[in-house]
Amino acid sequence: MKNRLWLTIGIALWVLGLSGCDRVGGRSITLEFRNAEGLRGGEAVYVAGVRVGTASKPELSAGHAIVPVTISRQHKDAVPAGTVFLLKRDPQDSSRFALAGAVCSESPPGQQPPQSYRGARNRLEFLGMCGAAKAAEIFEELTR
Repeated sequence: MKNRLWLTIGIALWVLGLSGCDRVGGRSITLEFRNAEGLRGGEAVYVAGVRVGTASKPELSAGHAIVPVTISRQHKDAVPAGTVFLLKRDPQDSSRFALAGAVCSESPPGQQPPQSYRGARNRLEFLGMCGAAKAAEIFEELTR
């Protein structure tokens, strides 16, 4: 009877461990917004139309909203330097927001991705961060 209890506990711990496997070996980044109104935490994070992670609840720091993001293990290298995130409606659930990332400037080969990225609350901010030509090209991709 005692062995069965330990076996059950072991299996339960194993299942719990597997349920969090996507985060183990992933990576944490932060996004900095002037205004993150509408973000509650739990929002999807996309890069090039692929869901790569989940945003946490924004925190206020020095007049900015800092949004912690967990990037899943299989996508930990999918967010290169020069990526800017746009707050938009989630394509999977229009009642929620999502963060869609697009590379505004290419990083040199072999450069390690940073821990902190910029975020735009609207098209105008995104335009200012990326420049007109690049923003127009990227915005087409993000609004599909």
